Amino acid sequence: MNAEVALFEKLSGIYDEIRRKNEENCSYNVFSVMNVERLEVSTHSKIIYSLLDKDGEHKMGDKYLKLFIENIGFGEWLNIESTWTCISEYRSREMKCSRPDFIIKSDQHCILIEMKIDAGDGDRQIARYFELLESEFMDIEEPIICYLTPTGRKPSYQSAEDLDVELLSFKEHIRNWLDACIKITDEKKSVYSGLQQYRGLIEKLVQEDSGLNEMVDLLGAERNIETLHNIREIFYKIEEAEEELKKQTLVRFFGQLEKHLLPSGFERLEGNLDYYIGANCKYVSPCEYRFQKSRGIGYYLLSDYTCKPRKSKQKYKIELIVSLENKIDDSILWYGFMLWNDAGNCYATDEEHESVFTEPRFVESDLLLEDCTYNYFTSEIDGEKYCFSELSAPVVDMFTDEGLSRQVKRVIREIQKVIDIFDKDGKYQIDISV
Repeated sequence: MNAEVALFEKLSGIYDEIRRKNEENCSYNVFSVMNVERLEVSTHSKIIYSLLDKDGEHKMGDKYLKLFIENIGFGEWLNIESTWTCISEYRSREMKCSRPDFIIKSDQHCILIEMKIDAGDGDRQIARYFELLESEFMDIEEPIICYLTPTGRKPSYQSAEDLDVELLSFKEHIRNWLDACIKITDEKKSVYSGLQQYRGLIEKLVQEDSGLNEMVDLLGAERNIETLHNIREIFYKIEEAEEELKKQTLVRFFGQLEKHLLPSGFERLEGNLDYYIGANCKYVSPCEYRFQKSRGIGYYLLSDYTCKPRKSKQKYKIELIVSLENKIDDSILWYGFMLWNDAGNCYATDEEHESVFTEPRFVESDLLLEDCTYNYFTSEIDGEKYCFSELSAPVVDMFTDEGLSRQVKRVIREIQKVIDIFDKDGKYQIDISV
């Protein structure tokens, strides 16, 4: 076990260092917000080409392109003052091969760049690019093929065979190029903020991949793979224990909640109720709930209070639903109103709901039903959600008997506040002392 502890501490140290650096450089980044940080084609390839294109929207001509050639190390022996152009995903006229990310060329020189972030190498991919240059760029005496990755790793033998490839990295070459571009760009230009955003993304990308390589080197050491296997087995047991903890917490909470709800007029939802939020979701008792098997736990209170929505010919009873199911928002407890018509055996329409529920404490929902929507519901108390799948803070508080009692009473008080919105006569009062 000492070996497992030592290896885990080393891996944790690497991870903590990555996280620390990310926090140091933490700032708003549109690529992180959109979750497109590691997309080779739709993010990195398009952004780099937009800067290398001398006719691009940046309005900087070929300045960024020439800075790129200088910063990847070819400025001294290539004629930088020549007329250069950049081609994105060049399509061969004759050869059937994947398209290289960039070809930068002048009358005398040609630089082909293949970029890899997470994708693997294709069979003879780099070798076929050499054949492409020899076939379709015959006027170029010494074409150059570059392999661009976050940390400058080599292509696989399967891809490049024994051919000579120049290695480029985001860590050094792209980072330095972006710094040079930022330096010559007017801060008032819109491209300036774009360069800053992309530079921040590269910083995060490099840190993540550097840490990954460090972990790979550590695991590659003698006997560490065997030790890692033992750690993985331990974590499997931890995951099983966590699932059991979630289940026990959920059962304890709903067991206490039922003691208050059922004697106060609520009824338990049971069976497959397609007209509720979870079509094809089976409502079960708390002990039968499963986090991954379309199960729900639900209660409803159908009051005697009626209302008639504007422009409606029908009267509806006001019904309160309290529900949790694994198909909606990661098993988060929520509760809300609906309007039920006994005679028509149906719920009100969206428009009818909206004309009745104007209480500001409720927000409009996008949780669709078969025929209508829970237009007004709440899933938070003082900004906190009761998420049983992720063990949110209020759920963790239930681990102790004292905390369980505190959270049950807290939820009941909130449900009672919701009931009181329509229960002006005090007919439906939940006994919190049960």
